[in-house]
Amino acid sequence: RLERAKFELRDLMRISRGDRLGIVAFAGVSFVQCPLTLDFRALNLYLSDLKPGMLPVGGTNIGDALNIAMDSLEKSSELETSGQAIILISDGEDQGQLVTKAINRAKKAKIKIFTIALGSTKGTPIPLKQGGFKKDKRGNVVLTKTNPKALEKIARLTGGAAMYSQTGQLKLEELYTTVIKDSLEASSIKEDNIK
Repeated sequence: RLERAKFELRDLMRISRGDRLGIVAFAGVSFVQCPLTLDFRALNLYLSDLKPGMLPVGGTNIGDALNIAMDSLEKSSELETSGQAIILISDGEDQGQLVTKAINRAKKAKIKIFTIALGSTKGTPIPLKQGGFKKDKRGNVVLTKTNPKALEKIARLTGGAAMYSQTGQLKLEELYTTVIKDSLEASSIKEDNIK
């Protein structure tokens, strides 16, 4: 899934000339893999460095990832006052407690969150670095299930949009050109009319 996401992100870089992009990597913890930049050669290098298992804490803490992304956007707010968005690519199976606060923060800051749900709602086993699959205390294989409804809620509440990719086809180019760009441009026009 990560390799597919990286492939799609490179497509997004190709079509989003003039827009600054950044990368926040996350699992149980989050960090800025690449700060917002127009230097897509640097962005591509940071993207290439992303590997499965590189984060020290497993799981999915969406709230933390959103807050880290918003921190990064706030640092650049002197350059951009509108048209900020986050694209969240996840299975939506969150184990954190920060999602509601992150949604409220995004709404207040007028940051739209666009979500892409990856994986299967039936569940798939979690591979381990050393081989085999993660098991619970009883020896049963642990399944990770996609929760598209949770991601749809995040998108809806922040004025974004949600997509579900069961096949791993993210269609980031389509999302960016037909949904995100139009949505952000409409927001910018609305703000200009208010001033």
